[in-house]
Amino acid sequence: MKKIFFLSKFIFWLLIISDFAKAQCVPPTTIAVGPVYIPCSANTVVVNAGTTTQPTNYSYSWTGPLTAGISCPNCCTSVVNTSGIYTVVITNTIGGCFNTNTVSVIQSTLMNVSISGNDTICNGSGQTLSALAFGIPQSLGYNWSTGGGFPSINVSPTLTTVYSVTVINVSNGCIGSNSFTVHVIPCAGIHELNLNSNVRLSPNPNNGNLVLFIENVLVTTELKIIIPLGQELVKENLREGKNEINLNGFSKGIYYYEISQDKKLINRGKIIIE
Repeated sequence: MKKIFFLSKFIFWLLIISDFAKAQCVPPTTIAVGPVYIPCSANTVVVNAGTTTQPTNYSYSWTGPLTAGISCPNCCTSVVNTSGIYTVVITNTIGGCFNTNTVSVIQSTLMNVSISGNDTICNGSGQTLSALAFGIPQSLGYNWSTGGGFPSINVSPTLTTVYSVTVINVSNGCIGSNSFTVHVIPCAGIHELNLNSNVRLSPNPNNGNLVLFIENVLVTTELKIIIPLGQELVKENLREGKNEINLNGFSKGIYYYEISQDKKLINRGKIIIE
């Protein structure tokens, strides 16, 4: 009977001590981690539990997406191979209290690269082409087909030319590319003509929307818009006063207009769409 009494008393004190330890247990403190990106040049990335300290009495348990591979599910840091949300339970083994932390893992993707500039210029003219890619500017490297290594290049082609650029994000290995065709037209030989001062066209340059004012329309008056090679793009009759001209479907570049009255040329000039 004495042995049973002392055993019961020992178990009682063990429970008391255990409850006291739990009550005094300090949960692990954590800091926010992520998001963490899997580089384009790799298939895995390291994730960290985010504990402010890493004492030996902490244990770790990682879980993630069903298809995820976790190299060390019971370590403070681990290597994962799938995008998604990963959760780690951090337990203070002295007392059993715990805390959780989450890490968002994102797969880096190829960059979208755009090129800005005029796709039509006159022979002998020059312009600047600029590449735009998403990313921190300091981490982006540029490789133009001309050999340029900066976001913008200056070009002066004498023939229609295709320019291309490849952009690489050196921080994660992601690559993006695009190309841009610059059409060269022989603008020489087409001169502005103003036999009728009652014709006004504005704004010029424009974004594809312009207004043509004409006075004293007594006979059939016709507008033509052409490219310097002679191809006719627009042909319509004009009325006296305000005429709204919509060229929204036209590419940026240089065009020419001709205005005739009773098939006699009275005005000719340049239209620039930017």
